[in-house]
Amino acid sequence: SAAAHARLTIADSGPGVPEELQGAVFERYARGTSPDHPEGTGIGLYVARELTRTMNGSLELEPSAPGQGAAFTLVLPAEASSAGEP
Repeated sequence: SAAAHARLTIADSGPGVPEELQGAVFERYARGTSPDHPEGTGIGLYVARELTRTMNGSLELEPSAPGQGAAFTLVLPAEASSAGEP
């Protein structure tokens, strides 16, 4: 039988992720070059994806047109695994 999953998509209405960065957005230290937002270390999405993977889930950037915002989908197993549970 197929395992049940919880799916959450979070989207914004900002400038989106530039096409040239979309393939690398989850890499450690990957950062955009927007002069409007120069801060950041580039590890947030990397850490988020690694944590998601340790929970047997996935975190993906959804395709979008330039200027149409960014959307990320998080999928996690609906039931917790027995590892580490009291």
